[in-house]
Amino acid sequence: MARDQRAKATDLPPRQDHIGNRLRRAAGQLTGVLAMYKDGRHPIEILDQLAATRAALDAVALLVLDEFAASCAERLAHAQDAELAIADLTDTVRQYVYSR
Repeated sequence: MARDQRAKATDLPPRQDHIGNRLRRAAGQLTGVLAMYKDGRHPIEILDQLAATRAALDAVALLVLDEFAASCAERLAHAQDAELAIADLTDTVRQYVYSR
């Protein structure tokens, strides 16, 4: 599928910057992990914080996928490019899963 045919994140309805806030929080966690590493903290403490950061990012990824799935469902409900909406959602989920 051509990239220009795919829906863009900017085409989706905003969630009151909820996703942006969560991404900023995860970035803050990662900055904290870097500080812990520079301070020579015990590896288990660093690994625990890395796991927490990864969990936060996974939660954001699910929110993004949820929002995108809702957008695709709306396109399907209005019979707007039904095949493209299904392919778009399937491709997006596939790429995310394979990137893990």
